[in-house]
Amino acid sequence: MLFFESKVSVPHYSPYLIRDRLFSYLNEHLDCSLICLISEGGYGKTTLVSSFIKENNLPCIWYKLSQMDRNPAVFLSYFKTLIMRKISGKKVICEISNDELEAELDNMISILASWPERLIIVLDDYQTIDQSEEVEQMLTSIISHVSPYVTFIITSRIRPNLQLVNLKLKNKLAYLRTKELKFTPNEILQYFTSLHKISLQPKEIYLIHSKTDGWAACLQLLQDLMKDTDASDRLSFWINFKGTEDIYNYLGEEILAKQSEEIKSFLYQTCIMYELSSDVIDKYLDRNHTEQVLDHLLKNHLFIYQNENGDVRYHSLFRVFLTNQLAKSFDHSKIREFHEQLSKIYEEKKDFFHAFAHAMSSNNFLVATHIMAKMKEFYPPAKFVDLIDWFFEEVSPRLHTASISLFLVKCIPLNVLEKIIPAMQKNLEKYDEHVNPLSIVHYKHQLSAAYFYNGEIRKAEQLCSDSLKTSYKNKDHEMIAINLSLQSVIYFYMGKYNQALQAAQESLSYPNLNSFFHPNHISSWVLAEVHLMKNKLEKAKILLEETLKISKQRHDASIVYPYCSMGKYFRLIGEYEKALEWIHKAKVLAEEFQLEYAIAWVYKELATTYIEMEDWELAEHYLSKAYTYVVHSAYLKCEIAHLQVTLYSKLGKQDLVSIRLQEFQETRKEKNYDWLTSPSQADVPEKQTEVHDMKTVEQPIVIKENKETTHHGIKILTLGNFELSVNHKSVHIKRKASLQLLQYLITHQGSKINKESILDEIFPGGLLESSNNQFYVALSYLRKALEPNLQKGPSSRYIQRDGEHYFLNAQHLYLDNNEFSQLVDPRNSSTPLERVKNLKAAESLYKGDYFEGYPYNIFLELERERYRVLYINLLQELAEYYWKMNDTQNGQTYYDKLLKKEPYQESIYLEYIEKLLKAKMLLHAKRVSKHYQQMIEKELGIPVVEKIEAMFNTYSKSV
Repeated sequence: MLFFESKVSVPHYSPYLIRDRLFSYLNEHLDCSLICLISEGGYGKTTLVSSFIKENNLPCIWYKLSQMDRNPAVFLSYFKTLIMRKISGKKVICEISNDELEAELDNMISILASWPERLIIVLDDYQTIDQSEEVEQMLTSIISHVSPYVTFIITSRIRPNLQLVNLKLKNKLAYLRTKELKFTPNEILQYFTSLHKISLQPKEIYLIHSKTDGWAACLQLLQDLMKDTDASDRLSFWINFKGTEDIYNYLGEEILAKQSEEIKSFLYQTCIMYELSSDVIDKYLDRNHTEQVLDHLLKNHLFIYQNENGDVRYHSLFRVFLTNQLAKSFDHSKIREFHEQLSKIYEEKKDFFHAFAHAMSSNNFLVATHIMAKMKEFYPPAKFVDLIDWFFEEVSPRLHTASISLFLVKCIPLNVLEKIIPAMQKNLEKYDEHVNPLSIVHYKHQLSAAYFYNGEIRKAEQLCSDSLKTSYKNKDHEMIAINLSLQSVIYFYMGKYNQALQAAQESLSYPNLNSFFHPNHISSWVLAEVHLMKNKLEKAKILLEETLKISKQRHDASIVYPYCSMGKYFRLIGEYEKALEWIHKAKVLAEEFQLEYAIAWVYKELATTYIEMEDWELAEHYLSKAYTYVVHSAYLKCEIAHLQVTLYSKLGKQDLVSIRLQEFQETRKEKNYDWLTSPSQADVPEKQTEVHDMKTVEQPIVIKENKETTHHGIKILTLGNFELSVNHKSVHIKRKASLQLLQYLITHQGSKINKESILDEIFPGGLLESSNNQFYVALSYLRKALEPNLQKGPSSRYIQRDGEHYFLNAQHLYLDNNEFSQLVDPRNSSTPLERVKNLKAAESLYKGDYFEGYPYNIFLELERERYRVLYINLLQELAEYYWKMNDTQNGQTYYDKLLKKEPYQESIYLEYIEKLLKAKMLLHAKRVSKHYQQMIEKELGIPVVEKIEAMFNTYSKSV
């Protein structure tokens, strides 16, 4: 018999990682007779065991198994050789014939049963001898009788088929499986930094862990690539990571090539599924034995796993590899057919989440909207939050984010969207930007889209801007293009046409994303719309034709908007028949898809055209229909109300003019649509001037400009997120000391501050000369940030000096905290109504605590608390006012806001509950009581049950 020494040598890996948690586990279980390490290939089983043995200097026998060891005589020959070498210390070779097997087996059992000292016997790559019954029986006999000092360690890709029930009952059997063998984030950090001297950012650690799923082979294959990649580019590398050629070769050669054609076909066709459900796959592949195939895949650890809910899924990197293989085996149309087939199967099961996802993946957006319509009938609003979360976590990594965020969000009924946005906002808090950079960027974009369709344009702008900034930082070109396209639409809505133009052009400037439908389609449409607004009609027409060419890539509801814009083009040149022809094409499509926002948009465009044609009846008809669709979308409702005021004025319907005019003004003010002009002041095309200039509105609309517009171009927001803009351009103060200096001067505005006080607060603990230098650098940088064209520091009109004292001259800039203070001051209100108006205006300014993003700057604390108290007082005053006016709905709103801001103030709960009981609002009183008990008793330990019962008893007696 040929004897291969390589099969009995302990592998030597240098350097190796000391994986403390797994080393500890192995060490704690050395009293077991058998420890099994079972996982897919490449999870570091062999490396772990060999490094553990070397690190602990353990006596060991190593036997690397292969298919030749399925022969019982070969197996026992190698096994006896290793035992004899251990006993004699000599390099003997033992060869056993078939006739000697039984006697030699008994001999080996006898030797190991009385082994007097610690011995580790490693059987590496056990899966190669699987199905060899004779060898398995030998092993079962040997392991069942070993002395307490002997421990077998088996590494395998499958669970050993050994009869070891007695070992299990005696707690002599231990397992490490894939989920334990995966590298944790901390081990990934150690692997790259300690072992390979590659420093990692916290964001990189998260991305590497999520992209590789802790797969050791992947880390090994990527270490050289990471060394060759500049540190500043690595975050972008991991964001866009979908595997490498080396990884795909490993998976192809080590995993896929060893499978039967039937298994390969199964893997290809099911890798597009989010969960491997046997009953769905049986229908999908027209078979009846999927359960057995899944059992086989799980048993053989072929990169599928069962999660804590019992769902069977592919490991993410293996799924990406399989989808690449699928694309080589089938064309795109065939793969879309697979998705369509799955969508129908899931829809029949009433599993609408999966049905919708596969409809989206097949580009069958019409089917997706029909499925969404069924969800509206079957599901309560809370279920749509689950849908968004599931889509975000499970589906979006496989689809372009724009596709899922914009289409998914605009599919959701507007009344449902309004109800679920608060839950989405709350969910945003669970994604940590420093640990989870992909999630925070994608989710902010998705929430921005939700706010956009809901009509909260300001919030949409902020979230989109935040997502875009992080996308730039991450060099994530896909997300940059997606965010820029959404930002271009938001700017267009806000009348910031130049900024919309710039964002759209930049979005289109990413050449590697030409096949990326959504950002290209949206951005080119915005470019066309901007040129229409600027009356550059021919250029707009060319752009619209290009947009429609892009639309041919896919046929979905997105084409509604360029169709309408083409109608607008013909309306503007006076060709009304062609205008109506294009808009009616959009109407057919929008109504087919049943997307409320798109339908309202089309009806609005139809009404505008009919107004110019002086067909008042049809104009009124379509405006009324449009209005019914956007009751829960504030911005589009506001625009439609604007058109209705114009139309009703023409028709002399003064009662309707008053209603819509008041609604327009209230919504404009509430939502801060300060770019919208009132109907009597609107700038409209020549053909519309007749209608818009009609003097039928009895009272001219006068809307005061925001106070900041009367200042000289500097606007500073301190309540909530700090924002600084100079001449309407956002300014980011990168130097920390300069920002602290600005915060200190704002906090002490009205006072001249000695330089020494500033040095003590901003530059504590340093040498005087060094602190002075830092101060002047920070001061110079800050002045330049506020006044880019400033030639000399002493000429600054904002940060001024008087001897050794410095102060902020706030007369020439806008500070929201100053306006807030004026509004809450009772001396600035002459009547109760004016007082309420001022308090509500102050409330809208309070976006959060004073400089809330800087909790560790001690000099801000007193001022932060002062504004917080003012805000709490104004909420209480408004709550009491509305209750006094018998407006219990608004009264409840403000009491709820008050408790959210001040959840541990017992007197507020008691006052609120008492008012609810007096108003006979028993259910609401119980809800508040429950919250009161939770916050005060369960969290603070102050008993409140008796107080609550006394209040409700008093109420019961009075009824």
